[in-house]
Amino acid sequence: MAGKQNYDVIFIGGGLAAALAALLLKTRCPTLSFVIVDSQGECKLPQTWSFQSLPYTIDPTRTKVFSVLNESWLQKFVTKSWSGYSVRFPSSSKDFSIAYHSIRSADFWTSIKQELGDAFVSGESVSSVQNHEVVTQNGKRFHGRQIIDARGWAKDGFAIAGYQKFLGLTIRTAVPHGVSHPILMDATVPQVDGFRFLYTLPWTDTELLIEDTRYSNGPDIDDDDYRAAILAYAHDQGYVVKDIVGEEKGVLPLPSFSKKGFETDRLAPHIPQLGVRGGFFHPTTGYSIYDAVLGAEQLLESCEHAFANIGSDLIGLGRRRWDDQEFYRRLNNMLFFAAEKENRYQVLERFYEHDNELISRFYAGATSTRDKFRILLGRPPIPIKPALFHFFNRSEVQHV
Repeated sequence: MAGKQNYDVIFIGGGLAAALAALLLKTRCPTLSFVIVDSQGECKLPQTWSFQSLPYTIDPTRTKVFSVLNESWLQKFVTKSWSGYSVRFPSSSKDFSIAYHSIRSADFWTSIKQELGDAFVSGESVSSVQNHEVVTQNGKRFHGRQIIDARGWAKDGFAIAGYQKFLGLTIRTAVPHGVSHPILMDATVPQVDGFRFLYTLPWTDTELLIEDTRYSNGPDIDDDDYRAAILAYAHDQGYVVKDIVGEEKGVLPLPSFSKKGFETDRLAPHIPQLGVRGGFFHPTTGYSIYDAVLGAEQLLESCEHAFANIGSDLIGLGRRRWDDQEFYRRLNNMLFFAAEKENRYQVLERFYEHDNELISRFYAGATSTRDKFRILLGRPPIPIKPALFHFFNRSEVQHV
């Protein structure tokens, strides 16, 4: 497709959601032409996408990607899988026999760019979109029957309850570290700047990703402070650090339950959004890969059956997902507005007392009515009056 400027589908933004959608188009609709126009250069910032396996009955994807991963089109991108994970809190620890999988962005982008070739155009920032034409700052023009906005997080798209922010170091140890499975949350560490936990992924016997994650009122990260805290944690765990071989960082705005809906500015009224730009992410965990696959499969179905409906289909899916996830935004209100900063961990400690099935449904964004009652009832981790007030209140003031 080199040199071609007329396409069936143009993706603006080349993140996870656009890449997966483009891959499905290439493999399942080979007669359709497409291009990804991405503002970043060849070297994208490192990051890790993770997800849990889901029971077949609650897997929301059409091809059951997350319940039969080994037979799915997503499997080839998975860097590492484990048979379970653990969580640690001041009053309890628990192991879960839920398979956990992670994708390293470096592995992902190497594979994607080999798959897509010239259809992935890097280093081109879009300056304007008019009708069906995309113009970049370098003057390149792309004409498409359908344009899709997949540019990533939009802070102004919703009222913000707080932020999930993290900095991670990939360390190489001088001797085997002894960690056999992911530690999803270690909240036995000092609770500073909100709910804080350390997240650990053992890539090899001598390589670990350790992330310091905080659910905070504000988005600021002191890089040096986070790095020092991670190395101190590694020392406390008995890891003999030989080298730091990688670093990743992120700040995810988490939406509140408010009078403001999802109102991200569109490039143009007829342009649908995909990925986190369109609200395709879990409001509480920040996980986006489940929704990225959902969006990619919706786009594929529209292309196969009614190309003219791509826009309305994607917009409709985004609205349904946003409406369906109201419960999680209410929980965000409780977490960020009702719980004291140093006690926020108690909300998650209480949550992880539940069974595997409830937890899987939560991560999938498929919490049942019965689950909701079970999460809210029982021993309250925060005072009942402020918890109820903020759970039902839609007039929150955003943190600044």
